[in-house]
Amino acid sequence: MRALSLEDFGADDVTPQVTVPEVKTDDRFDEGYNAGRDEALAGIEAEQSRISESLAKGLNDAIAARRDAVGGTIAALEPALREIFDKLLPHAAEKAFVGILVDELRELARSAADRLSLRVAPEETAAIGNLLKRTDLGELQVDVVGEPTLSMSQALIRWPGQERRIDLEETLGALDSALDAFLASATGADADFRPGDSVSGAPEADDTFEIPDLENPDPKMHQKEAING
Repeated sequence: MRALSLEDFGADDVTPQVTVPEVKTDDRFDEGYNAGRDEALAGIEAEQSRISESLAKGLNDAIAARRDAVGGTIAALEPALREIFDKLLPHAAEKAFVGILVDELRELARSAADRLSLRVAPEETAAIGNLLKRTDLGELQVDVVGEPTLSMSQALIRWPGQERRIDLEETLGALDSALDAFLASATGADADFRPGDSVSGAPEADDTFEIPDLENPDPKMHQKEAING
């Protein structure tokens, strides 16, 4: 026969033992700090990237607008520039030519012991000869000879073993070429530029076009001396 087992209510209660893992406070703080720092740095980088892109777009748009404005202004001025280069400059060169020629002859006459031979366009021979008669050069130092290969505003001064060329026609031709190149670069560059393009090709602030003084031209542009051996 099986024995009956009854609960003993008089025994002391036994509290179960529960083991709680120990969490270090320092580790928890470091993890939270690192996570917050990484999140903050990511936000700063994203904001810097957004600002950089916005500034780059604004700069490109400003350059495009500037180029459009400059190109439009130059295109509007082109007829006036052509008028100046085609009519006013040749007239100014014609007026300056005689003065330049006389100055060159006077300088050479002081240093050259022999007579000077001045070759000019045939249609200018009489006028220049009469002009020289009224100067201190006279006919004793300069012989004026017509040269069919020379055009207006061209002259060739010769003396034994040397020669000097005065060529304002060449100077005017160089000015016309410079004007064409300037107009092409000023108006053509704008057509190919769009907002967002690289700004590395933007024109420098000092890009200018200068018209030389025909009254005092650079002698290197139109004079040549050759010494025969």
